[in-house]
Amino acid sequence: MLMKRKGFTLVELLVVIAIIALLMGILLPSLARVRVIANRMKCGSQLADIGKSMMMYSEENRQNYPVGGIRGSTWAQFSTTTPGILKWDASTRELAFANNGRTATISSCLFLLIKYGNMVPKQFVCPDDADAKEFTLADEYRAMGITDTTQMIKEVSNGWDFGSNPGAGCSYSYHMPFPNTDDLTKSYSLDPIKSPGSPLCADRNPYLDKNSKDYLKDPRIPNPYLGTTDGEYHDDKLKGNCASHGRKAQNVLFNDGHVAAELYPNCGINNDNIWKFWPVYTAAPTNTELEVGAGASPPPTSAGGENLQYTPSAGSASPKSKDDDCLVNERNDNRE
Repeated sequence: MLMKRKGFTLVELLVVIAIIALLMGILLPSLARVRVIANRMKCGSQLADIGKSMMMYSEENRQNYPVGGIRGSTWAQFSTTTPGILKWDASTRELAFANNGRTATISSCLFLLIKYGNMVPKQFVCPDDADAKEFTLADEYRAMGITDTTQMIKEVSNGWDFGSNPGAGCSYSYHMPFPNTDDLTKSYSLDPIKSPGSPLCADRNPYLDKNSKDYLKDPRIPNPYLGTTDGEYHDDKLKGNCASHGRKAQNVLFNDGHVAAELYPNCGINNDNIWKFWPVYTAAPTNTELEVGAGASPPPTSAGGENLQYTPSAGSASPKSKDDDCLVNERNDNRE
């Protein structure tokens, strides 16, 4: 006697599909949160590795952290009109940096950890930095249109920076290592001995990140790093955090070697905002509030506070005191 094979009815299949869809709707947001946390942890681990490599570098270089360029070099933000570094794959340091302004990039400082340390380019790419990409020689020479192998260096460590668009190959900011361009006698760079509570490296500075352009809403206030070309970064809900990690926090490597996920940018000495620099060579601003309030109009234009709606009135993008924490990086939109 033949037995009838029983299968699923249409109603049963629809019920199963509905249950699966419901479970996916419940689980996907949780999985997204897990991914954000995992990426933030990986980013923090990379910053910890940078800290260890910096300590090793300093032990071999008279207690000095890495500084790119040559003697007398200063920082000039990388752009199509300001190259910052003459030739990233030059055969010597002098040929790499001896351009007219003797300028260097922030990324060229961190690149020394690849050149003379034990790090590799992928350790400088935060997994949550949407526009950052691991620097490779093959991709760089392809982008430059160079096919003649005699014009190419053979190893990444033979270079001096993360290629011709360094902001796209390095996700991390660095406590300003160069002297102030408005007063070359003043420099407040860090070393392994002083200011253990100062931030040394962190995620990308939002003022120098193309992913923050949508938040540059107020043309009345210039971006402290870009003059009048962009408005001030201010965001009442997200508190001025970096663009990575869902703008919920920024990973910060402190000078004592520990890494923390800081919920606000005011995590420097005395609650200093690590993305900004003081306006003059004076004592610390007394007002360290994150914001002046949603109804403030016009925003403050004189000294008295370092908050999200306060703009430095003068001076280069450099620390103005040993307690002024100022972490900067190369912009990541140089080819747009």
